[in-house]
Amino acid sequence: MIERKNMFSLENEKELDIAWCPGCGNFGILNILKKALEEMEEITPNNFVLVSGIGQAAKIPHYFKNNAFNGLHGRTLPVAFA
Repeated sequence: MIERKNMFSLENEKELDIAWCPGCGNFGILNILKKALEEMEEITPNNFVLVSGIGQAAKIPHYFKNNAFNGLHGRTLPVAFA
C-alpha cells in the first residue's frame, strides 16, 4: 500500500510564505482538503486537478502537489467540466 500521508503536500511547504493572514479560515480548508484527499485511495496527485478562481481562497492550489488551474472570475466551472 502506498503511504498517503502528505501525498498532496509540497516538499518545501514549511518554507512557503503563505499569503493569508494569521487566523484565516483558509488554513483550515487547506488542511482538511489535504487530509480528505489522502483518505481517498483512488485519487492521487497525478489524476487530480484542483480548479479555482480569484481571491484569497483561490490561492489554495498553490499549496498542493498536483495539477491545478487558476481561472478568471466566473470561468472556473467551465474549465473544471471541460
